[in-house]
Amino acid sequence: MGSQSAHAAFKGEFFANYYHPMYAGEDNDPNQFAEGVWAELEGGEEAYKYHFSGSLTEITTSNIPGYEENRFVARFDEVYGQYSNATTQVFAGRKTVLWGRSDTINPTDYHTGSDLSVLNPETRLTRNSGTGLQLIYRPRYEKVVCQKKSRGRCLESELIETNSEWSFDMVVTPYFAETRLLAGYAPLPAGIVIEKTERPEFSFANTEFGVKASYTGRQYDYSFSGFRGFDHRPLFFETGRALVGSTPVIHVTPKYVPVTAVGADGSVNTYGAVFTLEAAYFMPSASETGTSVIPSNHLDAVAGVDYELFDNFHSILQGIFYYFPNLVEGQADSDPVRSQIRQTNFLLVRGQKQVQFGNSLHLIYDDPELRHKLDAFVVSFYSTSDGYVQPKYTLKWTDEFQTSLGLVAFFGPANSTLGSLRDLSSVFFEMKYLF
Repeated sequence: MGSQSAHAAFKGEFFANYYHPMYAGEDNDPNQFAEGVWAELEGGEEAYKYHFSGSLTEITTSNIPGYEENRFVARFDEVYGQYSNATTQVFAGRKTVLWGRSDTINPTDYHTGSDLSVLNPETRLTRNSGTGLQLIYRPRYEKVVCQKKSRGRCLESELIETNSEWSFDMVVTPYFAETRLLAGYAPLPAGIVIEKTERPEFSFANTEFGVKASYTGRQYDYSFSGFRGFDHRPLFFETGRALVGSTPVIHVTPKYVPVTAVGADGSVNTYGAVFTLEAAYFMPSASETGTSVIPSNHLDAVAGVDYELFDNFHSILQGIFYYFPNLVEGQADSDPVRSQIRQTNFLLVRGQKQVQFGNSLHLIYDDPELRHKLDAFVVSFYSTSDGYVQPKYTLKWTDEFQTSLGLVAFFGPANSTLGSLRDLSSVFFEMKYLF
């Protein structure tokens, strides 16, 4: 699988997957068939390296609002150059920057986005990355190491240079990663026209900045982070009203809201388990929250434990917490259209209630000798009674060929974040050939 020379390595896969609706027989059942190729190329010398990964997919869909039945999707996942020395790494280009210690739900994942218009069991093929510059600096220092001891006394020592436990990370992103929504499933009333998503103009003022200081010890680690940029999930804003004959038409444009955030995360490895904690406090632009159609400040937090139950099988259990301190539950706008836009935006960012609790469970069984892998993820929220289940079973027939069977099922009330996606609940089958 893959080929390489002294300076380059190349690998990839051909894939095909089919999503069939779980609620077959209902009107407008959405389904999707996709086939494509993904490839990765990386190489270079010790100090200078390059990386490219991307995919080309042909997608055939039916009954998914807002999208053509047949389309090609070309994605450049990552395209960047890298420079490294003893203390510094510099990355320039389109690169995935993942911060945070939690599983799947990461409050401090400020820098990525998702393409939710493509149904795919591989997060790698739906995650969007920003384009910019990343600098990671880990200081080096000198310390005295005892080479020979006798009766508790050091008889012979040596001065060595080593890396610090601290590292510092800075990300500058002039072109940030977008999250593409299934706009046809936004619960907006009839008579509303959803315009093309509006990106902020390319400028220094709209450039994203993120900084992080991390400490990595033998049994624990922690970090503190800050971010100034945009919420990568577009929210809806009314941009015009008109009469078409006697019918009122409201134009709504998805926009990205400026946001500032501070966060922290950490983990402790003890008693055979890894305990994690991650939290971030988000402060959207006051000029936008003042319109009353988007939520104001909020705290997102996740605490979890990762434990290996037995060989090749481990579980990750997490508690999830959302808090909107300024939210007044049940608040409505005198304008019914603006009230509906507000409800939609609050649903997209899970801001329906001031305090929300949930949990997730991730079970992973991977036996490399038997070539079986079972990956099951469940998340549920108590206050809104919604969630989803996504189990997947993979069989590796050979080193190159594998198949997967699974499902993704959304549940909850129609006016809940995940319950509104019920019609997308599907059984899926995927084939891969690795090269």
